[in-house]
Amino acid sequence: MNSQKNQLFTIHQLSKLTGVPIKALRYYEKIQILQPIYINPENNYRYYGYAQVTYVNIIKLCVNYHIPLKSIHQYLLTPNKIDMQQILSLMQQTIEQQKKQLAHDEAFINNLNNQLDIAKTIHQDQQITLQKQHTDYLMQPFTGELLSAEYYLGIQEMFKQIQSRNIQYYNRMGCYFYYEHQELKKALVLQIEAHTLNTQDLPILHLENYQVTIRHIHKNDCPQLLGLEQIDSQQFLVLETFETPYDMNNPHLELQMIQKN
Repeated sequence: MNSQKNQLFTIHQLSKLTGVPIKALRYYEKIQILQPIYINPENNYRYYGYAQVTYVNIIKLCVNYHIPLKSIHQYLLTPNKIDMQQILSLMQQTIEQQKKQLAHDEAFINNLNNQLDIAKTIHQDQQITLQKQHTDYLMQPFTGELLSAEYYLGIQEMFKQIQSRNIQYYNRMGCYFYYEHQELKKALVLQIEAHTLNTQDLPILHLENYQVTIRHIHKNDCPQLLGLEQIDSQQFLVLETFETPYDMNNPHLELQMIQKN
């Protein structure tokens, strides 16, 4: 075996080649997903082969993509023989799922950055008018006061609904006001990901191809605003804003007056 040792790596060398800490390599041996080619009986030193470098890199990818390491056992045919096709298929599937999640996350971040840009413009110009293509809000009837305890309890129930269906929340919540039979109605709203089958049987406010004029207001302004003397719109939203700096204890509000094209 002494002649063969020259063709093997020590655990320190394997660590340097793969970038995996020695402590992690020892853990992989402990949970029986990585076995040394040879263990010196005199000093207990571990030795590994060239082929194991690729295998350790695969384990490292499993760690990076949160694949449970103990699941590797199902692909081990013997301690040092693995069904490579199966484990690579698992990793490819995991990466594809994470690509989709990254796309969702990127869209979410882009949405927040867009809101920050709008908030900055409103601070400079007092209000802004935008053309929008499509926005979806989950709706729930509501008769209480904006930002009250009742308001937040209702919002909490709506969050439970979207979480149970894996629907993306788009960081806007507040109240929707509209006329029905010449009477002003009110509903709680959460902005959510549009164009998803998960919302098919939920009460959704679909706003398509519309113009919205936006300005910031204070919650103390709401009673006067809701008298409608100052609002030239048959439907409007009062939403908590997302801006920087973001005051999570005392959110600013945004009045959105909706005009359909």
